Amino acid sequence: MKVKTKREVHDHVFDEFDHQHLTPKKIYEVIGINYEDYRVVDDIGEPILYPKYLFEVIDPSVPETWIREEYSPDEYYIDPPELCRPGFYEEYFDGKPEAKAIFEQFLASQEKREQEKQ
Repeated sequence: MKVKTKREVHDHVFDEFDHQHLTPKKIYEVIGINYEDYRVVDDIGEPILYPKYLFEVIDPSVPETWIREEYSPDEYYIDPPELCRPGFYEEYFDGKPEAKAIFEQFLASQEKREQEKQ
């Protein structure tokens, strides 16, 4: 799935946050989805959840291998199998080497897939 940030992403039109690590009108690969947000690798290389309203969907396709977990009728998470383990992102942001390595491997495989498409 690909999304493009809206031109006004820094203008406080959508909320009070600066979203300083997103570039207006830039296309980002979505690496996770929940009921309110898209997880993208932002401009400083962090896998951050950002509100869906900051983006336009460019390519809505979600890989068939991704796992959907529902917690209530309105709460869901859709993630690649490598990253869907409970607590994964907490471990990643805590700097755990195993989580960092898994994430780096995931990014490398994503990059390889993108190159094969071209």
